[in-house]
Amino acid sequence: MITIDSRWKQTTNPLYPWVATVNRIFAACQLPHLLGPTIALMSDYGGEHRTSRYDTISILAFDSEARGEWEYRRRQIRGKILKDSRRMSFKNLADGRRKQALLPILSAANTINGICATFVIRKEIKHLCSLPEHFNEFRKHVNLEGSWNSRSFDRVIRLVHFVSLLIAGLSHPKQNVYWISDEDSLFANTRCSQDVVNLATYFTSYYVKYPLRELGIGTTQIDEADLGLEDLTAVPDLVAGGLAEIATSIAATYGGRIPVGLALSLPAKLSPKANVLADWLADDTQSLKRPTICFDLAETGELGVSRLTLA
Repeated sequence: MITIDSRWKQTTNPLYPWVATVNRIFAACQLPHLLGPTIALMSDYGGEHRTSRYDTISILAFDSEARGEWEYRRRQIRGKILKDSRRMSFKNLADGRRKQALLPILSAANTINGICATFVIRKEIKHLCSLPEHFNEFRKHVNLEGSWNSRSFDRVIRLVHFVSLLIAGLSHPKQNVYWISDEDSLFANTRCSQDVVNLATYFTSYYVKYPLRELGIGTTQIDEADLGLEDLTAVPDLVAGGLAEIATSIAATYGGRIPVGLALSLPAKLSPKANVLADWLADDTQSLKRPTICFDLAETGELGVSRLTLA
């Protein structure tokens, strides 16, 4: 029997039936308290490669005032390895300096007081959060202005819904909450960006039943010269990219889908960089918790939601 930890607040009246499973997974994770005046969330995405069977959304949520050790180590890495302002990303880890910085960045991330939650979603799941007929309803209630097709619209609803769940589950009254996303196609232009803001406000208002001091949303475009936001966003970038490869390889090993309820050994054919990420993800002893939630299809075609645990 799972004992609900008060550090994760259950969402009431969830909009989708699978939210109950997500609640149970997070409640069992022994998450840290985020009690400072400001919670920050950084998000990034993976799975774009044509060989990937899964899309990934990784969201780093943390107490913005309790990241002194991360900041100290990050600046050391910038001073010794990444001296020329190059940005860390999973897809560019063939670069020698980025490869050299990978373990130090992940080691520094261990000190962050927060959670790096990743949602792994099978690509055949076209409508996890919205059916095509829902678009007009959202357009009416949220004043959407961007040009969305059914695929991109479900992507944006997934993202803002996951972010809103984390805000509702981790925040406290009167806290500031700031969400910074990598600049991807969902923020392709001013209208799309405004739609993301409106949708995030809508979902957060639905789930958060107490007043927040301020809810701010932006992209890494606002980063300052020291690349502080870029380096924080590098954590979910690395995780999202690594888990897209790991999940695809696990599915290939186990007959086309990810097994439920097992601690999974690493497949033999992972790239070295994915192996490094897998070892890091399997470590549950650090301040930064890193649960992975998998949305997959059973042989019957039914949606299954489970925690992906690496041995």
